[in-house]
Amino acid sequence: MTTILLIRHGENDSIGHYMPGRTPGLGLNEAGKAQARLVAECLSGVKLERIISSPLDRTVQTAAPLVEKTGVRLEMDTDFIEMDPGEWTSRPFSELFQNPLWAQLRSDPKDAGYPGGETFISTQERLWHGMQRVLKQTEAGIVAIFTHADCVRLITASALHIPLSHYNRMIIDTASLTVITFRTGNPMVEVLNNRLPYSWQPR
Repeated sequence: MTTILLIRHGENDSIGHYMPGRTPGLGLNEAGKAQARLVAECLSGVKLERIISSPLDRTVQTAAPLVEKTGVRLEMDTDFIEMDPGEWTSRPFSELFQNPLWAQLRSDPKDAGYPGGETFISTQERLWHGMQRVLKQTEAGIVAIFTHADCVRLITASALHIPLSHYNRMIIDTASLTVITFRTGNPMVEVLNNRLPYSWQPR
């Protein structure tokens, strides 16, 4: 049995203001740093086989206190990086909300994507490929993966066979925990969007 802990990065100054995408140098603000420390406290008693992170600053910084507390080496994995919003990178949400494409991407994104960026279906395929690779490399144990809100939604949608038109109905808060356990290859979602401090405990 392999258990995957999907952890969204902590608070940063883009949230609620603009589309961060893969903007370099966007790290956690003070609230996010406090969340990262609490993530480490909540998971310090969990025996982790691996800690994996999207290579973006906000995810790496969220993982850092847990890496320091557990001594488990941090692995960077681009399969779990944020979806590329292309031309919409750094654009304010107040502007994007007025774009007709925004409503389509949020209601039925199956055949759509960001201008000059990734499509939702290709992103979902990338993420699920990363999950399958991690499972093959880790036959048993608990793996923590630090990633992004839409990444957690798309992975969970894959696990539950939820259509892309419904993927955005999941709330994934900053620094929240989603747990997917694989038994004989079959995914079972134990926890969705467990906010800090986490109530989840390994079986």
